[in-house]
Amino acid sequence: MKIALISMEVVPGRPDQNAAAMREKIAEAKAAHAEIAVFPALSLSGLFLGGVWKHSAFLRDCASYAEEIAAAAQDITVVFGNAAKEEGACAGVSRTLMEARNGVLREVARRPLHGAGTSFDPLVYTAADRNFILAADATPFPHCFGARTLAETAREKHMPIFYINTLGLQDKGKTVYAFSGSAQVFNAAGERVLISPAYAEGLTIIDTTQLSPAAARPAEAAIAPIHRTIRYAVQKFLARIHMERVVIGISGGIDSAVAAALYVDAIGADKVLLVNMPSKFNSATTKDLAAQLAESLGCRHMIVPIEESVAYTVEQLTGIPIMGKPAAEGEHLTISSFVRENMQARDRSGRVLSAVAAAWGAGFTCNANKAESTVGYATLYGDQAGFLSALADLWKYQVYDLARYLNDSVYGREVVPQGIIDIVPSAELSDAQNVDEGKG
Repeated sequence: MKIALISMEVVPGRPDQNAAAMREKIAEAKAAHAEIAVFPALSLSGLFLGGVWKHSAFLRDCASYAEEIAAAAQDITVVFGNAAKEEGACAGVSRTLMEARNGVLREVARRPLHGAGTSFDPLVYTAADRNFILAADATPFPHCFGARTLAETAREKHMPIFYINTLGLQDKGKTVYAFSGSAQVFNAAGERVLISPAYAEGLTIIDTTQLSPAAARPAEAAIAPIHRTIRYAVQKFLARIHMERVVIGISGGIDSAVAAALYVDAIGADKVLLVNMPSKFNSATTKDLAAQLAESLGCRHMIVPIEESVAYTVEQLTGIPIMGKPAAEGEHLTISSFVRENMQARDRSGRVLSAVAAAWGAGFTCNANKAESTVGYATLYGDQAGFLSALADLWKYQVYDLARYLNDSVYGREVVPQGIIDIVPSAELSDAQNVDEGKG
């Protein structure tokens, strides 16, 4: 028996688009002489839908399009995921796995969908007349089921397992999740038979009578799948919001350097503009490193000093009197050195980068990493600004790992200067933060 595991991009909240894509994939599976076509979990509805889960009209649409899939399942069995309303006193929404053939539709698995789309585990189906397991998943990276879990399941059940995860980009308003679309097969001994490339749409055809273990995959760096995920997410997110150009503020530090190399890798050097914005506290070392980065990446780049504008703002705010009944006579603002540090970050983002992005028809990035985001080490309206934070889920050590991986495996040359990797991390916002003196 031939089974088609279908990696298909699922558009959340658009069962009409998903159904149309599924009908095309069913035709392809039939042309490949597959007897069963397996789609991911929630392949009609999508996973992250917010309040849409509560709309009865949406769930009715999902049910209606499921009937269309059943009608398209002529001379082939189609297994796919959908959403359905729970009945009874504790009515909610469930993930369902449906089997369709020759217009007949039946539910084969169901599980409550907790927290409006946060339950990460596959729906599993084993037909009484078949000696194999079908597993349909909708789990984002890095939570998606790995080889160990699938292998253990196959061994425990003494049956081969055929697994497919959903593909695409979905979000919860702020956090963006990438789904790998990976197809995997393990035989009854728990040996991997195949794994399809991640983040690629297509059909994987497998014959249930030919389940010899595949050759061992070459070992790769732990950062490699993270790079693939971020690259895919950047490309898909930009395409979704119809943004072609990106502006990145570069400091000569590791975070902005890795962000720049990542975006150039994802969308091309001609679509990236790098902007270095030194103040009097920025050393010649970091300014030179920023210039080396821009040169090695082959991007457009600008140097926009901010010292004059920050000094003018300090002079202006301290010179203008505060008026009004509660104000003391001659009351003025005092700008401390700490406030002046944050003014630099806000001037870079709120004034320079936003204006450059608007003038160039682009958006500007946030370069913060997870270590900074977790503890709030960022300036409101400054470092936290930007339309997308590609590094926001990477700890600092992973940013360094990604820098080395980009140099060694992606570009095959030193695009992130070694000096940026070696230099002590520093905000360079005051005399107390001097990289040449080792002050981070």
